[in-house]
Amino acid sequence: MTDYPVFANAKTFAKISGRPLKEVRRICSEQKIPNERTGRDYLIPVEEALNVLKERAEKFVGHRMLLSYSTNPCVSTIRLPKRTGVSFLDQCNELLFQNKEEEQ
Repeated sequence: MTDYPVFANAKTFAKISGRPLKEVRRICSEQKIPNERTGRDYLIPVEEALNVLKERAEKFVGHRMLLSYSTNPCVSTIRLPKRTGVSFLDQCNELLFQNKEEEQ
């Protein structure tokens, strides 16, 4: 287990958690992680805050679309490049076609 300080300011906690400083400040201001406002900065109990972030990450399902056909589900994320002229449904059909070919 890594040794962390008991308390850290927002900048130090951002380095420890791997989150951007702007996000750490936002979740502190929204009281999503335990913290104490100290003038212009936040004093964050590191162990407790990391546990809260871990719990939130475990609850997060994600932004995915579930495509299923026959008995095999296919979880896929579709990102369309800007101005391709290809519709979302065409992309879905292409994915289904590729997966059916892989089954054969």
